[in-house]
Amino acid sequence: MGTIEFIHETEWRDLPAPVRGQARRCLLDTLGAAIGGHHTELSRIVNDFAALAYGGQGARLWLDGRSV
Repeated sequence: MGTIEFIHETEWRDLPAPVRGQARRCLLDTLGAAIGGHHTELSRIVNDFAALAYGGQGARLWLDGRSV
């Protein structure tokens, strides 16, 4: 089975418990970093640039709401 097939066919319940636990920790870390950095000047600059350069494409900026 190739990588694409593995990703496409694997379900959450197929993963071993330690892998699911690590995935949860990674997701929480990502969310925590995003929330913690949301009000920084750098975040504002990056979000403003993304909205200007890619605005209106359909995806939403995290914790900002603008479409890019």
